[in-house]
Amino acid sequence: MTSSSAPANHPVSAISIDRPIRSASEDRFGRQGFALAMAKHIASLPLGDSHVVSLNGTWGTGKTSLVELLVAELRTLKPDSIVLWYNPWMFTGVGSLLRQFFSELGAQLREKHVEVLTQTAAALNAYELRLSQGVAIAPPEGLEALMRDQWRRLLGPGHDAKGHGSIFTLRREIESLLSKSARQVLIVVDDIDRLPAAEIREVIRLVRLVADFPNTAYLLCYDKPIVEAALTETSSNGREYLKKIVQFSFDVPLLRHSDLHRFMLERLTEATANLQTGPFDQELWAPAFTRVIGPLVTTVRDAKRFVNAAKSAIGEIGEEVALVDLLCLEGARLFLPEFWVQLPAYREHITGVGQRDKSKVAVLDPLLEAAGERKDVALELMRNLFPGSRRWIDNHFYDVSSLKEWRRERKVAHEEVFNYYFQRTLPEDVLPAVAVKRVVSDLGDRELILQHIAKLSPPQLEALFSRLEDYEEVIPEDSVEIALPVLLNEANRMREGRQGFYDFGADLAAGRIALRFLRVIKEEAKREEVLRRIVPALSQHSRRLDLVETAGTKERVGHSLVATAVAEELELEIAADVAAASAHDLSKERNLFLLVGWLYREHPDFFPPAAQHLREVGPLVRLLGSALSEAISGALSTGSVRTQEHLPWEYLKTLVGDDLDAMVGGLDLESLR
Repeated sequence: MTSSSAPANHPVSAISIDRPIRSASEDRFGRQGFALAMAKHIASLPLGDSHVVSLNGTWGTGKTSLVELLVAELRTLKPDSIVLWYNPWMFTGVGSLLRQFFSELGAQLREKHVEVLTQTAAALNAYELRLSQGVAIAPPEGLEALMRDQWRRLLGPGHDAKGHGSIFTLRREIESLLSKSARQVLIVVDDIDRLPAAEIREVIRLVRLVADFPNTAYLLCYDKPIVEAALTETSSNGREYLKKIVQFSFDVPLLRHSDLHRFMLERLTEATANLQTGPFDQELWAPAFTRVIGPLVTTVRDAKRFVNAAKSAIGEIGEEVALVDLLCLEGARLFLPEFWVQLPAYREHITGVGQRDKSKVAVLDPLLEAAGERKDVALELMRNLFPGSRRWIDNHFYDVSSLKEWRRERKVAHEEVFNYYFQRTLPEDVLPAVAVKRVVSDLGDRELILQHIAKLSPPQLEALFSRLEDYEEVIPEDSVEIALPVLLNEANRMREGRQGFYDFGADLAAGRIALRFLRVIKEEAKREEVLRRIVPALSQHSRRLDLVETAGTKERVGHSLVATAVAEELELEIAADVAAASAHDLSKERNLFLLVGWLYREHPDFFPPAAQHLREVGPLVRLLGSALSEAISGALSTGSVRTQEHLPWEYLKTLVGDDLDAMVGGLDLESLR
């Protein structure tokens, strides 16, 4: 099973959960031998008597599939045998079970097109009419005419029900016809355990009522404890009551876990072969399967349900969630629903990292208790999928660097991925994982990067920068020189300023990306060479300055990625370029205020030419706009916070001139916002 990039443009079809196999060629669990043994036993039952055999097994263990194999073998061993099916689950109400039993058997006998069987069918239907009306000896007025009509309908013109007046007469005729046929009739009664308790009792009573017809054998398929419990409600001992009816029992053979798991994995591989999936962690898959999914899937029906759920979830979620995480959570949703539904309430405790509060050491206990008897499986799921939860489980901690890995690998241990799994939608400003993946995979190709980024809105571009931080460890060193100029030039499309107290602006995201890309280059000498080539490729002087200061050694600004002399040399080149820039160029600068402020402080010799341009309308408007900020006052703890726009007017007068008041008199200051 691997992560696939094939487009998910085809329908996700489901496996039929309850469709049994029909032939030995479909037998995936080696049960044909057991079916043959059952068929030989039934074929050996002496004619003339009636026999009741049971096949016991819990829901989903493949009882109906075994019966299909048995019937195929019986037809080989005893070609003249007749197999009739009756599924009481298809009918509702105690009263209808009796009527439908004889009607269904009669209909199937007529389909054989053998005269004696057709006559038996008619007698069965007449018998059903008597039983359903509670007739013992004398039929009530009008019923005899109804039976004659039924008889004519069953056998056609020229036949009559005359002579079939009493229930005992009808019964003798059925016995005579079945004896005359000299063929074994196997009546399969399936899905008894799906019925309500009252209807289970009615079906067992029905079998007891008709179990002495000659040449018949009844194969009752059920989950034995369920049937015994239903019978115990009206009998002192349901097990003993059942023993009086069933003469021989078969139990569905236990499946080897290895066979069941192989079956499920094969189906799961087929299900994910052409679907887009999140990353597949082979190392995590082994413990997740053996400790979480495997213990939850105990029957063939469980396996089919799980595969169907996985296919549907993958079709919805695609590449946004790691595949192993998705599969484990879908297993919990199906088989540990009380546990699964509570996971969102514990999000802050199971996603993220941090120290644990000793007063809350048992915070996860209610969540784990919700798994009931499968608490051990829930605990393994937490350990494998939510490493952050281990601070509560076994005092194991993870640092902040793990968050980057979890988001990069799309693990639900990261809050963003967790939210997406449960909400199935991305916030407007969150970029799909597949888009990030495409950019990362094409970092070495300038044209492809541009194609990917050009499609993004400014908020999506900012989200991309945030997500790219997670990939620092996997960025190819040779791609830095190609990708970083493209990213920083496109960053000029992002929003300016701040949005609220806790927002530090989009430019910070650009600066963080620059830092992480430069750190990918491990040798300082090579890093300096690359930086020298990147700086001239940037379209804005303020962006160039920010990059050089980030790489340099200035206190509280630089990260010492290049030597001080290299940074100073590059800054000097930037200062000269700013001094030589035209008024038009300066009016396009994203952060002109910081740029000319730096020039004024650090390189005053280059400042006068730029200062002259600041007195022109275009650069002046840009200068004021980039200098505009918000002053926040009030107490955050009380929620009484006020914001007020602010311009450092005196400092601006230092940069532009004392006549700044007169210069801005005719400007539209609203345009600065």
